[in-house]
Amino acid sequence: MLHVFSSSVGPKTNLAMDSAGNLYGTTQGLGGGDQLGMVFKLSLVNDTWAFSTVHQFANGADGAYPVGGVSVDAAGNLYGTCVEGGANGFGTVWEITP
Repeated sequence: MLHVFSSSVGPKTNLAMDSAGNLYGTTQGLGGGDQLGMVFKLSLVNDTWAFSTVHQFANGADGAYPVGGVSVDAAGNLYGTCVEGGANGFGTVWEITP
């Protein structure tokens, strides 16, 4: 077991791995005070997987409720989509540099 989420709104998509072996994913409802979703990271530290939050969505320019998986480019930047938020409220395509 790498990580156990404590809510039914945990990850619903595939994970992405960067060149260092870190795993990234999204949740649709966990994260932030408003539970609008987040990007998380799992890193292998001393033979144990450590969970950390990379970004909590705020339903602003960053969006809300991420869907689909995370993509990682050669430089380690993360990309994905949200179904709500953004300038018009209809979702975003986001980029995060962890």
